[in-house]
Amino acid sequence: MTRHGAYHGTTFGAMAVDGNYHSTRNYIFQPDTFGRIAPAPEVGCGVEHVREIAALIERENPRTVSAIHLDPMNTAIRVAIPGDDFLPALRQMCDDYGIILIADEIITGFGRTGRMFACDHYGVVPDIMTLSKGLSSGYFPIGAAVVKGEIADAFTGSPEHTFRHGHTYSGHPVGCAIALENIRLIESEGLAAQAAESGAYLLEQLKGLAHHACFGGVRGKGMLIGLELVIDKETGQT
Repeated sequence: MTRHGAYHGTTFGAMAVDGNYHSTRNYIFQPDTFGRIAPAPEVGCGVEHVREIAALIERENPRTVSAIHLDPMNTAIRVAIPGDDFLPALRQMCDDYGIILIADEIITGFGRTGRMFACDHYGVVPDIMTLSKGLSSGYFPIGAAVVKGEIADAFTGSPEHTFRHGHTYSGHPVGCAIALENIRLIESEGLAAQAAESGAYLLEQLKGLAHHACFGGVRGKGMLIGLELVIDKETGQT
């Protein structure tokens, strides 16, 4: 299950879990296994939004939903930062239904939000986490999928249990070395804490633009900040 407006990449696999019709309308994905899309989140969404998702799961039959895939900070959906209770409630709901929770931290990971990962703000550990961008800070193209031990164990021990996936230069030793050094620098220089401090200052300064007619609001965590521009402040039309 993915979400309205979500963006997760431009390969066929990634676009199959996008919730943005405009980016996927020219493609037919086979098999079409991502027909159920959760509601688009609102800024500050919380437990009520999780109840909406649970109601959708019940309508569709919980046995047909294997995973929920989301960006914790909804960066493609107006940076709709969730309320503090949203992700913990979603984690609990996934546990109750036996659904895998996948966090796309490709944009939010490695300190951008003021914590190493966006999920850390809420004390939530996903079952699978996708990573890139900040993994090497752009010095080398590299990505990773990190999974819990019990999920990794399900794929070990037999070729029949393996999903074949990769690229020509997957696991490049230079890229891996760069990623390791990059992570070391992020941790040793306290870059996540610096992002939290600088981001809080920037957020406050941006609020000073509120007198402009096109200013619709600003929100964010750390250095992940969304500035909303509107045509009409009264209606919120963008």
